[in-house]
Amino acid sequence: MTSLVRLTHLAFLVVLCGSTFAAQAEAQSFASVAVNLNSGAWGASLGQRTANAAGADANRRCGGNCQVGLTRVGRCVAVASGTNEGQHWFGFAAGEFPGDVNARAMNGCNRRGPGCRMAHSNCIPGPID
Repeated sequence: MTSLVRLTHLAFLVVLCGSTFAAQAEAQSFASVAVNLNSGAWGASLGQRTANAAGADANRRCGGNCQVGLTRVGRCVAVASGTNEGQHWFGFAAGEFPGDVNARAMNGCNRRGPGCRMAHSNCIPGPID
């Protein structure tokens, strides 16, 4: 095999491996939401490599004494919240499509109580079909 052919094969393998790694990294981007029903605090995390890291980050962003309510693979996360007379309720969702995630968060909140509003909605860059 000539040096040029070996170099071409090596370049192909680097591109192939790089594409595979990028696809795996994107598929393993975790989102999480943590909430505190007593205080109404919440925290959301995106782009974490593991479910545990996403949950810990969401809990930290919530401010402690929070419970992780959702952790899943996804590039978008949304939190909807409602409150009345010191009671707090939430709806949250994660997934690939912003409109779907926002609707699921609002629907989840509205099933728990009235007067919900979108508290947070965010996506990390990625393909949108």
